[in-house]
Amino acid sequence: YRGLSSFFVFYNRTRGQLAAELTINTINRFGNDGQLKPVGTLTGEALSFGIIGRFFGEDTYVLQVSSQLFSSFMSTEEAVYELEILDAAKLEG
Repeated sequence: YRGLSSFFVFYNRTRGQLAAELTINTINRFGNDGQLKPVGTLTGEALSFGIIGRFFGEDTYVLQVSSQLFSSFMSTEEAVYELEILDAAKLEG
């Protein structure tokens, strides 16, 4: 995602059993170019919805949703979820 203004990210799991980990990354421009650099994480086995942010515009962000590495679920995890980018000015205003 690349936006011009500050934003928040909304996560909502609508169906399924996923011990989710939502990570917001930037692309590291120093050292190992092209590597993802985590700048925010939302995680938890009971996570069904949440808002994370305030991230600033004028940068490129990579949003990643994955299963926690040490999930208590032993079977294959499937879930339906939605991500939404919320404009900070509208949310805070």
